[in-house]
Amino acid sequence: MTNVSPVISTLANVPSVFADRCPRGTPGVYAVCFAGESAGNNQPRVVGTLMQNGPGSGGPDPNVKGRLNFLNSPAGNLGPSHIITLVDSDPAKTLADAIHRPSNDDKDTYIGLDVPAGGASLSQSQLAFGAPISLSNYIGNKGDGTRWKERLTANEKTFAVAVSIQKGNTLTVGEGSPLSRMKIYSTPGIAAANVAAQSCRDVTQTEPGLSKSDLITGITPPKPLVNLSLNAYASAADTLTLHFCNPTTSSVGIPSGVYSFLSVH
Repeated sequence: MTNVSPVISTLANVPSVFADRCPRGTPGVYAVCFAGESAGNNQPRVVGTLMQNGPGSGGPDPNVKGRLNFLNSPAGNLGPSHIITLVDSDPAKTLADAIHRPSNDDKDTYIGLDVPAGGASLSQSQLAFGAPISLSNYIGNKGDGTRWKERLTANEKTFAVAVSIQKGNTLTVGEGSPLSRMKIYSTPGIAAANVAAQSCRDVTQTEPGLSKSDLITGITPPKPLVNLSLNAYASAADTLTLHFCNPTTSSVGIPSGVYSFLSVH
């Protein structure tokens, strides 16, 4: 197909011309082209392949299968495979292959399947994304290499937004215990009191939401404790116990005010 006249009758969002190859642009015409003609720099901008997916409103039923559907995708013991190669790291190898599907490469950029050892059925497939440098996720940004919200590299996973774990789910770091909640509490005002010499004193405070299995750490008093030591624990549901100890030979006052602490569940 060479030049296409823009006087061809068209309907809004309806393909008018179908061609295997479009070496030129088709301004004003909805042409569906499956190949371009970019060799060197004679036509660097390959014509886009447009595909319909229904009208903007009043379209097909919701939750239907996709416009592109790769039936009989690799399953069983066929192992991992690339379904779409976005950037071929070795195009010469691909062109030299008889069916243009040689073995894939570590530096390809692709969307594919990650089949586990032993294989998997079609209903148990696993999606895989790959790139030689990084995988980035953007929100409200066309992709500028900088303002991503999440990025994976060979060394780390970096988030540029707050990370929230929904209630009822847990986070496990390394071989640690699953964490389901971390929360900073502030007590109502603790009244001033004294701890006798070489003794300890408990101060109990109601803390709604505190669980008996919570671990209490990072206790911050309103004022310096001077010679007192302090630890805390959840003595019951919604109940915090502050444990003050005085190792000196004279009475020491408990600082009055608000105590803050971190609760880990």
